[in-house]
Amino acid sequence: MKLRMDDIHEREDDACGMTEFFDNDVDISSKNSAKCGQLHGKSTLITTWNTAHSEKINGDHHAEAANPPLQDTRNANLLCQDDDQRMHEEPLRLEKTKIRLLRRWSDMPQHLQFNPHIRTGYRPLMTVCQCLGSLFYIHNETVNIMTHGFAILYMLLTIPQLLPWDTKNILVAVLSWCHLIGAVSPWIGSFVYHLFMNLNYDEVFYKSLLKLDMIGIWLCQSFGAIPMMAATVHCLPDTYWYCCIFIYCFLSIWGLLKAMNARSPWERRLCFAPPFFMRMLVMTLRCFGIGGGSPDALLHIVLQDLISVVGATIGALRIPEKWIPGKLDLMLNSHNLMHVLVVLAVCSMHAATLKDLAWMSNPSTCNRANIVQLKHDEL
Repeated sequence: MKLRMDDIHEREDDACGMTEFFDNDVDISSKNSAKCGQLHGKSTLITTWNTAHSEKINGDHHAEAANPPLQDTRNANLLCQDDDQRMHEEPLRLEKTKIRLLRRWSDMPQHLQFNPHIRTGYRPLMTVCQCLGSLFYIHNETVNIMTHGFAILYMLLTIPQLLPWDTKNILVAVLSWCHLIGAVSPWIGSFVYHLFMNLNYDEVFYKSLLKLDMIGIWLCQSFGAIPMMAATVHCLPDTYWYCCIFIYCFLSIWGLLKAMNARSPWERRLCFAPPFFMRMLVMTLRCFGIGGGSPDALLHIVLQDLISVVGATIGALRIPEKWIPGKLDLMLNSHNLMHVLVVLAVCSMHAATLKDLAWMSNPSTCNRANIVQLKHDEL
C-alpha cells in the first residue's frame, strides 16, 4: 500500500513539473492541470480508504483482545482450578499416608518407649480424630483396645440383668452397685488410656491418662472385691464384720495414693499388694468354713486372684517377646496376654459375686451355717 502511494505522489510531481516547463502551451497546461487534479483526488480517496481499513483492522484486533473466546477462557480456568485442587489435595493425602505409617520403637517419644522387645507397630503422635480412626486398622495396641472394649459391652449388657436389684436387703443392693462399678471401671479406664495414649500432647497429659487407668484398676480391686469380703464375714459378729470391711477399705485407699505417685510398673503393682494379701487371708478363712459365703463360689474366688497374678507376672517379665524380639509386635506379646487374662479374672469375680449375692439374699443362710457347724462340732 505504501508503494502505491509513492508512485502516485511521484506522478503528481512529474505532472506539475511539466506544467511549469511548458508554460507557454495553454492546451498542455490545462490538460496537465486537469490531470493533476484527478491525481490529487485519487490520492485523497486512497489515503482515506487506507486510513479506514487500518482503523478497521486495529478495531478488530482490539475487540478480539478485549473479548477473547469464552470457551478458551473457561477451559483455562478449569485447568487452573484442577491444578490448584491437586496442589491442595496432595499434601493432605501425603499427611494421611504419613499418619497411617506405623513407627518403630526408636521413633517414639521417651514416655511412649515401654517395651524395647516390641520393635514395630507403634502409632505416631495423633489428634483425637486420628486416634479414633486407629480403631479401624491394625497396630500394636489393637488387641489391648479391643479386649477391653468388648469387655465393657459384655459387662454392661449382662451384669444389670443378673444382679438382684429387687431384693429387700439393703446390704445386697449396695454390694450389687459395688460389683457393677468394680466390673466395668477397669475396662473403661484402660480403653481410654490405650486408645489416646499417643495423643499429640506432652508427657503430663500422658501421665494423666495413666492415672485414669490406675483408678480403673483400683476400683476393680477395691469395690469389686467388697462383695466377696462382705460375704466371707457375713455370719460373723457385727464387730468383726465392720472391722474387716474398714481394714480392707483403708488398705485400698493407701494403695491408691501410692499408685498415683509410683514411678515404675513394679511400684504400681506392689501398691496393690496389701489389699491382695487381705483377700488371701479372707479366702483362707473361707476355705476352712469360717464366716460364710457360698460354697459354690470358692473355685471362682481362687481363680480370680490366681489368674490376675499370672497375668501381672507375664506382663512384668515381658515374655514371650523377650525370647523372640520383634516377632510378636502386633499380637500375642506379654501385654496382650495380660489383658486377656485380666478379662478372664474379672469374669471369675463376676461369677463368684453372683453366687455370693444370691447366698446373702437368703435370710436363713447364717442359721443353716451355724447348724452345720454345731453338727460338725458334735461329731
